[in-house]
Amino acid sequence: CKKTNAASASDDDRPGGDAEHLSSPSKGMTKEEEKAKHAILLRKYLAVYLLAVLSDWLQGPYVYALYDAYGYSQHLIAVLFVAGFGSSM
Repeated sequence: CKKTNAASASDDDRPGGDAEHLSSPSKGMTKEEEKAKHAILLRKYLAVYLLAVLSDWLQGPYVYALYDAYGYSQHLIAVLFVAGFGSSM
């Protein structure tokens, strides 16, 4: 006599089992929780990114003075600034 036990069936075989959760990167988080975590990560990233961009902008006048002290022409300094701006895009 062969017994079948419904409890012995794996969760992966049933619809809505763990197989769906394993493929999801959030592992059981609701959409609202995912959005909240994403918003926190985005704010942290933007804070660091904006700090880096601001520090780059603040060094501009000093780099200009350095190029000027080395005797580069205004045209060449302008070309260097445009090339630096273009490479950062």
